[in-house]
Amino acid sequence: ETICGENEFRIPAEINKNFTIEAETLAMSKAHWITYELRITVDEDTGVSERSPEEDRQEKDKENAEGSTEETGEENTEENTEGNAAENTEGSSGAGPVLDETPPVISGLKASEVQREMHSRLLRIFYYEDGITLIEADASAGISRERKKKDMEQVSGGEQDGYSAEDSISGVIGGLYSGAIIKYLTAEEGQELPAGIEKEYIVIRERPKSVYIASEEALDMMKESDRTGLITCHGFKNENADDLLEEIDFAGTYDDWDLKKMILKKTDLAILPEEFLKQENKAEDGSDPVKRYGMRASQMGMTLWIDRSSSETTDEAKAEWRDACEIIFG
Repeated sequence: ETICGENEFRIPAEINKNFTIEAETLAMSKAHWITYELRITVDEDTGVSERSPEEDRQEKDKENAEGSTEETGEENTEENTEGNAAENTEGSSGAGPVLDETPPVISGLKASEVQREMHSRLLRIFYYEDGITLIEADASAGISRERKKKDMEQVSGGEQDGYSAEDSISGVIGGLYSGAIIKYLTAEEGQELPAGIEKEYIVIRERPKSVYIASEEALDMMKESDRTGLITCHGFKNENADDLLEEIDFAGTYDDWDLKKMILKKTDLAILPEEFLKQENKAEDGSDPVKRYGMRASQMGMTLWIDRSSSETTDEAKAEWRDACEIIFG
């Protein structure tokens, strides 16, 4: 139908459900059809369209920034300024994204009534109906403010560090790893999730079958849970430090992967140490290494789990990192 010289297409849509449409593109060298999966979410009680996860994040960032400004006020004396500078040097992140204290609203999902009490200062676990779990991991606390600021600028939008449009999907996922809060959403294989949710969350559907491990704390955890049989390659330079690793292939350190070996092993989960987040930008193009490795992992169909249990101060908090890892293992 043509209205005022513009083409208008009317598409039958199901509210609050994923639906697909097909459109023919002429922008390529040869015309072909493309399938899109869409979702229109409307609050059944109010009839108002719900905000997207991205809009929720932007609103929360704005509230955090405003709250920080109100608290600061005119109290920044010279003494406080010096104290803040010292704190920033040690990795204080200042205003910005923080871990949720209650289950965040995720369009199309409903939080369970029963939630767990968390002791960790770096981790949150939230439960939703139909067996879906959200894991939030703080990737900024104790990490240099300068690196975090750069990461957030990269995640916020714009060019994907010079990567081509062909890499846009992996670029988005790489950006999720380099943000201040890394968010994982676990669901059963084949379970329907709201269309487009993979742009806001690292979605884990299939349970890991081949693990690369470079975290000593996570290695101990896998021993305790009897999951060492899933380890197919490791990132420890001194494999003699643990008898278990003698028969397992070395696939490069956490910051220098042996991609060929990881691909041959069909690695689908890499468990990395906290040091992974502290890498300096050494690439000639100035790209963030965490994002770059996140993109590679996405292209390989691999999930990255950065274990920060070593930074926790209580046994209860350390145990919660083990529980989160168990959720990923399924």
